Amino acid sequence: MTAVGTAMAVSCPAADAWREGLLGLSETMERSRDGEGTPTATPHGEVPRLAAAPVRRYGIRADVHYNVVENVVIAMFELPGVKRDDLRITMSVCPFSRVRQLNIAGVSRPVLPSQGHGVRERKFGLFARTLVVPPETKPEDILSNLEDGILTVKIPGGAPAQAEQPQEIAVL
Repeated sequence: MTAVGTAMAVSCPAADAWREGLLGLSETMERSRDGEGTPTATPHGEVPRLAAAPVRRYGIRADVHYNVVENVVIAMFELPGVKRDDLRITMSVCPFSRVRQLNIAGVSRPVLPSQGHGVRERKFGLFARTLVVPPETKPEDILSNLEDGILTVKIPGGAPAQAEQPQEIAVL
């Protein structure tokens, strides 16, 4: 089995900003901090707002496999306890790199009460993962299934690219 390189998990800065806006993360972060991450000062005469609770974010683990015979990429994501309504799969083109990508984002909610004492080893909060897909991929070509806490996504492999020799870039 051939290992899939890190190019499958390339993230786009423009997509990150878009995803945060989509999930409402930037609004929560701006309530308590300015753009540099320092606490926001309250002008005299204004009622101070309570600082928002920190947003918990994490990346989801995945196994990605390219099946040469069927020409399909199969990605399996661990999402224990995540409900279909808390999961969003979108396809976009990064305006920065112009790469077509599949975005998987959502929220995992804690099952234990926040009062009292306990040990939490499972992650919860907002999660996101981005996979690069072939440029000709259409949303209707992608199959996804959430079963037993595993999200399986099948993406057509597309036409093979023309092989090129690596080109050297001079360092000045």
